[in-house]
Amino acid sequence: MAIDILVNGKKEQMVGEITLSNLLEDRNIKKETVTVELNSQIVDKNKYDDVKIKNGDRLEFVYYMGGGSVSCNREVLDLRQTSCPLNFVKAKLKLEEMDDGVLEILLNEESCGNVTGSIKNEGYKILYLKQQEEHYLLGIEAKKK
Repeated sequence: MAIDILVNGKKEQMVGEITLSNLLEDRNIKKETVTVELNSQIVDKNKYDDVKIKNGDRLEFVYYMGGGSVSCNREVLDLRQTSCPLNFVKAKLKLEEMDDGVLEILLNEESCGNVTGSIKNEGYKILYLKQQEEHYLLGIEAKKK
């Protein structure tokens, strides 16, 4: 049975049931280098083997970019319901407690620019900023430049 899905905004058709791990393997994507959002929810890398792709699913693959090496340690902080300046304060505290890796922050549109600019001003490297359906995903290298 064929299923229709959206991958990074493009329609695709898959044949039969497939797990997220299988989908990544078929595309030669290492799970350490990508964050997967399924139907507007970030999927924990430890659950890729258990997540089955279903008809109508929307997938977003967000790849780590930038020079230098970034560890595979990844943490997610959802600040969509947090207003300025508390969202920046929470992000900064989280970055300070991380030794290395990537902090991914979910932000609403109103606070996206302020938080991104403030994080840059603190000396952190922005790896990516990606607009999702109803929020933004900001990736930050946890180690200061």
